[in-house]
Amino acid sequence: GAPPFRHGKVRPITCAADHAPTSKDYPISSWGQSWYKGKKETNFTCNNGTWYHYKALDQMWVKPKELTCASLDQIRGLRKMMWTAKYVGNELKKANDAGFQFIDGEAGARKAWIEHSLSFAGKFVEDAKNDNWPTAEAINTVTQHLVDNRIFPRGKPFGFDTCSSLEKHNLFQLKPREGTPGMFPTANDYHLKPNLEPAAEFSCRYSMDKRLQGFDPITGAPIFFYRQGCVCDSRYLMGCPFKNYPFYLYLGFAAVEEKVISKTLGAPQPNSICWYWSDALHPEWGYLGDENKEDLRYFQAPLVNSSALFVKQLEEEEKKGFEDL
Repeated sequence: GAPPFRHGKVRPITCAADHAPTSKDYPISSWGQSWYKGKKETNFTCNNGTWYHYKALDQMWVKPKELTCASLDQIRGLRKMMWTAKYVGNELKKANDAGFQFIDGEAGARKAWIEHSLSFAGKFVEDAKNDNWPTAEAINTVTQHLVDNRIFPRGKPFGFDTCSSLEKHNLFQLKPREGTPGMFPTANDYHLKPNLEPAAEFSCRYSMDKRLQGFDPITGAPIFFYRQGCVCDSRYLMGCPFKNYPFYLYLGFAAVEEKVISKTLGAPQPNSICWYWSDALHPEWGYLGDENKEDLRYFQAPLVNSSALFVKQLEEEEKKGFEDL
């Protein structure tokens, strides 16, 4: 019988359903869009019984030389990964530039995961441009690692000046006039009025908690539990200021420890020794006591945590097509 394709026969080739053409010569933001300006179809040509204009992937599979396609899931996932990598990478740079230290073992692992994921994100983008597409699952995994281990810095790194600031965020009173006892002002922030003095002694100094937990089984490097903070002597009968949740969070601390020494007014020793600690897992969450000098209510916990907020932001950017890639 007659051959299925005669000499000179042209067979048109387009991308399969739920797939779209891609090309490194055109912006990734245009891939999968109706306004994509790259080639959307090509053809195979029969020449004396042999097809031309294709390249062999192996002994069974061939593909067009001048047309590359990817699934819409891959394209959408790639754009989402690129936007996330750009955002998280910028925040990581801010944390590094600010001087936040990731000495704690788990905190260092979070940072390593981000750096590892950013590296893979860059590799996946280059692979996609060169038609060596990773799977949609692999792309989404990188995106999820970036979201789960994100580093969003706030405040400033804990240090000696942190504790100098903390000791001034206590109860102040108006300086007494001659023969008149001091009176508590209605505004309890020392920044507001220069004519205030401490109502009771509260002195702080820098402290750190660094404990060896083990060694990395591959590199042999030591793994530490590490956090920073302030240790303070309090002469308040109530003990440590800001010890009740969530007040210490407003200042950027993650935990408070108290050792009661005396409950006697005017005792020679402090009434309590107080330790205010940073978050070991999130060292990029710095001291907030100097961020808003007039009203610490600015730092109250949000109704929605940062994970949910960031995921929501990703969803909104995805609806807009990640326009700022």
